[in-house]
Amino acid sequence: MQDAATILMANFVETLKQLNTYLSLGFTAALSALLLELQSARQYNTLAKWLAKPGEGPMPEMPDETKGIKLPFAILELGARTAKWLLIGATLVAGLLAHMATSAALATVAELRPQPDILRAMCTYPSLATTSKFIRVGASLSPAVLAGVVLWLQGRRLRILLGGQAADAPYVLAVPVLLVYGPLAAQLYRLPC
Repeated sequence: MQDAATILMANFVETLKQLNTYLSLGFTAALSALLLELQSARQYNTLAKWLAKPGEGPMPEMPDETKGIKLPFAILELGARTAKWLLIGATLVAGLLAHMATSAALATVAELRPQPDILRAMCTYPSLATTSKFIRVGASLSPAVLAGVVLWLQGRRLRILLGGQAADAPYVLAVPVLLVYGPLAAQLYRLPC
């Protein structure tokens, strides 16, 4: 039978592996959503310039965001707009899972505080959570920043196309992203590794 410290060490290492996976997934999903958004933003900018001065030349075509693209985890082809929202959702889910993994890591650290040598040894495991506080906080906030840029670009586009009506909706949607990744960054900052 294993002692409690051995089990806690194994759990801590598994938690760090999960945290790396979830942060990588969140970053990749947010970056993919940003790349899709930038692809259609160029076309919308051309349309916005025409709307500002409608008498100059023919109206440009609206971007086709229904054209099918294939995401790695999707079975069917999706429109770019649908894919962006799925990727933003994946960013949120990955952040929630990373938050849960970080909570488990903090609970393990609390259990091992009376044994500082073991805690110090566990903190040598290579992970984002065991790097400097600046790197771990930056890594935990980067998916939120990328998703925020996507939502800001969509809000800007809505303001242009709708003349200001309902243009605050994407900014309101940024709140869940901040509510997930903000506390995650605080937790990672508190981790004593």
